[in-house]
Amino acid sequence: MMKGGTGMNNIVNLLPAGKENAVPAKYLVGVTGVSSKRELNHRIRAERLNGALILSTKANGGGYYRPKNRQEIQEFVDSYKGEAIATFAMMKTARDVLKVTEGQEALNFDEEGDTEND
Repeated sequence: MMKGGTGMNNIVNLLPAGKENAVPAKYLVGVTGVSSKRELNHRIRAERLNGALILSTKANGGGYYRPKNRQEIQEFVDSYKGEAIATFAMMKTARDVLKVTEGQEALNFDEEGDTEND
């Protein structure tokens, strides 16, 4: 795959510009020949890591697109930044539990999944 996603078989080349023109994953699965949405996500991730600017949205059923302006790029960055912050917060909770020496403290979870030790 070429840097920036310029190869003819790349997903980025199938995408229109503009969030309002986002292409649903289901459609992309069909036209790319991948076997599942999961495989599509792996291909999109690989293209992104190789420099392709593929944006996504959850609005209006969701989909993938190329940016038409800087504002769309900023909105995408802000969205992923929020998800990353939430993910790292969840990881911190798990790490904090792992820091406790095994057997030192029993974890008792209530029905909501919170520890009763809190």
